[in-house]
This record gives sequence, C-alpha cells and structure tokens, in this order.
Amino acid sequence: MVVGLAIGYPSLTDENAVGLSMLSIVTFSDSLAGLVNAWVELEICLGSIARIKAFCFGTPREQQEDGDSSANVADHWPTSGRVEFRNVSASYM
Repeated sequence: MVVGLAIGYPSLTDENAVGLSMLSIVTFSDSLAGLVNAWVELEICLGSIARIKAFCFGTPREQQEDGDSSANVADHWPTSGRVEFRNVSASYM
C-alpha cells in the first residue's frame, strides 16, 4: 500500500520517506509476531500450571490408619535391595 501510494502520488513523498515507512512496517510486524509468540507461550505455561494444580488437588490420597505418613511394612520385608541368582544357567543357540 505504501509503495502504491508512493508510485501513484510521486510529488507528495520522496524515496527516503517511503524506505523509512517500509522499515517501520516491517519492524512493527516483527514486534507483533514476537508479541503473539510470547502470548502463546504464556497460555501454554498457564495451562500446564492448571493441569499440575488439578492433579495435585484432584488426585485422591491414601489415608493411613494411624495418621502416620510412613508406610507400615511387614517384619519379613527385605531391609536391603539386592538380587541373588542361584543355580542359573544361560546359553546361546
């Protein structure tokens, strides 16, 4: 549109003004694109926060009988984590 006006009415403007106006339009367009990208990222982040909040407050929790937060385990529960292999063989065919 700027170029059309400059070509249609050459006596009203000069080349420097047309170049400056086109630069301003491109800069404004770039700034507007950056604003839209920032807005979209904000919406995504807020949606993530809302999902985390819904998960934290909407997920039921297991209730302990005595109100203790530690789990009650049987006496025969292993005290250390290890795996023992006895009488094991492996072959490749």
